Amino acid sequence: MVEVVVVIGARQIGQAIARRISSGKHVVLADLRQENAQTAAEVVLNAGFDATTAVIAPGGAGVVISSQSGHRLPALTPAQDTALGTTPAEELLALPMLAAEHVTDAATVRWAKRGAGVNTISPDIVITPLARDELTGTRSEGYRRMIELSPVGRAGTSGKSPTSPPCS
Repeated sequence: MVEVVVVIGARQIGQAIARRISSGKHVVLADLRQENAQTAAEVVLNAGFDATTAVIAPGGAGVVISSQSGHRLPALTPAQDTALGTTPAEELLALPMLAAEHVTDAATVRWAKRGAGVNTISPDIVITPLARDELTGTRSEGYRRMIELSPVGRAGTSGKSPTSPPCS
């Protein structure tokens, strides 16, 4: 049986993750834009990996490693936080805030329709072309403050070790 790694978001960070964890495994690259997935597949194939673009199969599961930007949305109320933290897993989808009309474009909704599940890991700021733009744009002060307040006090990089020096 061949082990499969699925990478959703096949740009710089996704490609770095694929190269880091996919030795000897088949890599499936996905992205909101098919052309991004195809480009990433070529890069990964040229680096010696076995790679394709595809969709998740029924019964599959995914771990999403993504930007912490999604967490900059308005905070949940204390009651919503409590409900998410204390509701048994099999009852979570019955929570009003998780009703389909409130969560319209999430991977979990699309994957659940196929009988698949998604988990997420959201690191702090990782330096990418978008982050560089943020650091030099009109919101740079707030962006630098987010970096300073992060647990490690620095931005991460998509291709270096966690001990890389802080962003200047």
